[in-house]
Amino acid sequence: MAVNQEKPRLGGWAVAVVLLGLLGGAIGYFDLRHKDQPRADHVLKWGLIWTVISVGVWLVLVTVLVLAIAWAVGSGSRSSGIALVTSPVVTAAQPTTTDATASQNAFAYTGGSENELKAKLAANPQDSQAWRDLATFYEQKQQTKQAIGALSRYVALRPNDQGALAELGNQWGTIATGYSNDYTAAGQSPAKKQAAYSHYLTAERNAETAYKKLVRLDPSDATTQLQLGQAAQSAADKAVARAAFLTFLRLTPNDPIAPQVRQTLRSLH
Repeated sequence: MAVNQEKPRLGGWAVAVVLLGLLGGAIGYFDLRHKDQPRADHVLKWGLIWTVISVGVWLVLVTVLVLAIAWAVGSGSRSSGIALVTSPVVTAAQPTTTDATASQNAFAYTGGSENELKAKLAANPQDSQAWRDLATFYEQKQQTKQAIGALSRYVALRPNDQGALAELGNQWGTIATGYSNDYTAAGQSPAKKQAAYSHYLTAERNAETAYKKLVRLDPSDATTQLQLGQAAQSAADKAVARAAFLTFLRLTPNDPIAPQVRQTLRSLH
């Protein structure tokens, strides 16, 4: 008659195995081997098994955590609109078209209060100098949105004024920076973050439009190509950003910022 042999049990050593894994199994093995060899082997086996399981679980958890952090950082940087290329200090492109003389005169503020300038424009909406003066008036008051409105009307009348177009792109960039700060300040409010990001994209796309017009007037200006690339990248327009950055590198391959631009290009695939 066959005798049913009772399978070894962990008993009290289960706690040691769970808490210490292989170490707990080894301690149990050496304590039990002279008393109950099958049970000692059983405790050691489960110590090893539990260690493998624990290591596997920790590896999975760490991998998930790393991926979650990477996704959050990537999503945050995309949403905040922070460009991968650090914006260099650049000067506005100088007028080189037939509007050059008019532009130089326009940038000289001829004075007048806001009401006086608005009265001029009410009488003659085509008065480009009045629009230019009104834009400068608002800029001096740091009223960027109003300055953009007046400057846009001036550019519509003087579409070849490169200096004004560069200024318009820069003003839109200032607005975008403000919305980027709003996004950061929104904290954990999804609605506020989404609103700030939407406004940010609109501002960067308007800056991109201004720089596109400027590039059409002078495609050989490397500074303008760089500004267009930065605005397009921030506006999530990868195709335009790549084209502008490539043109910048073709025009100035040895520029100090060229290595940074090349690195950014690799991220725009």
